[in-house]
Amino acid sequence: MQATNDRPSVAVIGLGEMGSALGRALLHNGYVVTGWNRSPPKVAALVATGALPASSLIEALATCEVIVVCVSNYAAVVDLLHGPAASAALKGKTLIQMTSRTPVEAR
Repeated sequence: MQATNDRPSVAVIGLGEMGSALGRALLHNGYVVTGWNRSPPKVAALVATGALPASSLIEALATCEVIVVCVSNYAAVVDLLHGPAASAALKGKTLIQMTSRTPVEAR
């Protein structure tokens, strides 16, 4: 999926409070936004505001130029993004990591 204007297509992975707010802000500013979350009702809520749904994580990663990840913790990031299919889908993409981490985890 390519953007329909000069702005890139953005996938928002993780649609809790922060991810949903980021998705809505991107939509408000003219971006093409695709949402994915493990919980389908969260995807539906963002789709209701104008986003496109991804039927799978890999679809969201593969079809957008920019990926924003905003999940509960780094263990979830590892579960989602550290496999061969996700790695292949992320190749050449811009990944913006918004997941919180403690100082101990960062070390």
